[in-house]
Amino acid sequence: MVAQLKRVANNELLVSIALISIVSVLAYALLLPKLGLYVDDWYMVWMGHSQGTSGLIAGYSIDRPINGVFNALSYNLLNGNLLLLHIYLLAQPG
Repeated sequence: MVAQLKRVANNELLVSIALISIVSVLAYALLLPKLGLYVDDWYMVWMGHSQGTSGLIAGYSIDRPINGVFNALSYNLLNGNLLLLHIYLLAQPG
């Protein structure tokens, strides 16, 4: 076990990626309760609230049909809760 930890610690690239990831997550996670809606979040929440998940799918059907399905699923799962939305976005890769 100690030998494996030393091998990982000697890998500078892996340690650098891990450290940058941890700092980024911590910096963003501390602000989660204070974050609001930005740019395209407003109309997505409005579509989901006023038209439901079918409105979200229809709204994205022209240029991003798969994105509409994923947004509808996530909106349905999160019930429009902003804190849950930001936690969900933090956990998403990329």
